[in-house]
Amino acid sequence: MAAGRVELEPRALCRLIRAISPTGRPLNDDARRQAHALKARLQSAAIRQLEAALVVRRTPDARIVGLGLRREGAGGVHDDLGHARLDALDDDARARVRARLERR
Repeated sequence: MAAGRVELEPRALCRLIRAISPTGRPLNDDARRQAHALKARLQSAAIRQLEAALVVRRTPDARIVGLGLRREGAGGVHDDLGHARLDALDDDARARVRARLERR
């Protein structure tokens, strides 16, 4: 998945990203960096594979965005892909997110 070769069902991907997120977990610095890097790779893959359903939310920190996926027929409800540091995303994924932000 992290290399973009495997596609997961969108809700399973959301659960995986949340499970990998180091936020609130008691990790040492090295494990925290590794978890953030893996989370960013998974988020980048999700942005590429699920772009049509992608929801991008601004945060008070311009370097960070909230990511989610719209659920069909759920009246605007979305599944959470967590917060992402723009500079941690793959180049193509970061460009797609920035394009979404500029369209607003």
